[in-house]
Amino acid sequence: MPKPKIGLWIVGARGGVAVSAAVGLSALRQQLTPPVGLVSALPEFSHLPLPDWDQFVVGGHEIRSCSLSSEAARLHRESRVFNESLLEACREELEAVDSRICPGTIWNVGETIRKLADGPALEQEDASPQQIVERLQADLTEFKQVNDLQCVVVVNLASTEAPVPESDWPATWEEAQQSLASADCSFPASTLYAIAALDLGFPFVNFTPS
Repeated sequence: MPKPKIGLWIVGARGGVAVSAAVGLSALRQQLTPPVGLVSALPEFSHLPLPDWDQFVVGGHEIRSCSLSSEAARLHRESRVFNESLLEACREELEAVDSRICPGTIWNVGETIRKLADGPALEQEDASPQQIVERLQADLTEFKQVNDLQCVVVVNLASTEAPVPESDWPATWEEAQQSLASADCSFPASTLYAIAALDLGFPFVNFTPS
């Protein structure tokens, strides 16, 4: 019986942390690197039915139009994070992940992050936050269905946003829903991603301190 596949959907899918994760997963899958530093690989966890590396399928949202391979090459040039032979061995899998990356959103991200955007995310100015959430959910749902995934875990690895004043946050979910329909909704993009995931019943991990 085939093992179930697990979706890993990364927000900020072409950022440095996300690229490192994608290269690392590919290298582990191909046994090109040992699982050094991974707590789940220790003997104490060997009795747990943890998924194998080849059970993960990676996709994500991104506001930039670069490729994973080009970003990995940049990390090699500037920081020597990876070696060239490893990147070449992982190239095919990185290209496959690239094909599963969709345009993200720049709603209320602040000017610094907005300047990073050079892709279709810039075309969302007329959409309401609720419409953006629905678009993000359509991407997540298609990812799960097309790849026949048992579940999808959404992980926010995007750039850290400026904090939203506490007074701008709604006190209840009902107020939040009303805010999503408003053109002056104060929710940042990270909150829209979280709402999109959680409303679908998908686990959401906020790695970024937004």
